[in-house]
Amino acid sequence: MKKKILLAEDAKNLREWLKLPLEYADFEVIEAMDGLEALGLYEKYDFDLIITDFEMPNLNGIEWILAAKQRFSKKTPPILILINDKSQKTQMINKGFFNCIEKPLILDKFLLKVEFLIDKIDAT
Repeated sequence: MKKKILLAEDAKNLREWLKLPLEYADFEVIEAMDGLEALGLYEKYDFDLIITDFEMPNLNGIEWILAAKQRFSKKTPPILILINDKSQKTQMINKGFFNCIEKPLILDKFLLKVEFLIDKIDAT
C-alpha cells in the first residue's frame, strides 16, 4: 500500500513541482492550498507524512498542526515544514517542531528528507 502524504502549500506552482516527484517515488499525495483545507483533510484521512508550508493563508503551517493535535486524538505523523528563513526556523523550534527545509528547495535534498522521515516510521 502506498504511503500517504499531505502536501499543504499555497503556491500552486511549488505544490505541483513537489507533487510530481513524490508520486513518481510511489507516494499518494493529497494536496491542500491553505491551513484550513489541510486541517479538514487531516481530519478525513490518516497520513504517513505531513509536508506543510510555514506561511499560508487562513492558518499557517504551525497553527493548523497545533489545531489538529488539539482537536483530534490520532497519532501525529512526522511533519516536514517548508520555511523561508532562519526566523521561521526559530519560531517552529519554539513550538516543538524540528524537521524543516529551507526554500528555495533543492529537489534531491527534499526527497532525501522525505525518505528519511518515512523510513523512521517504518523502523518503529
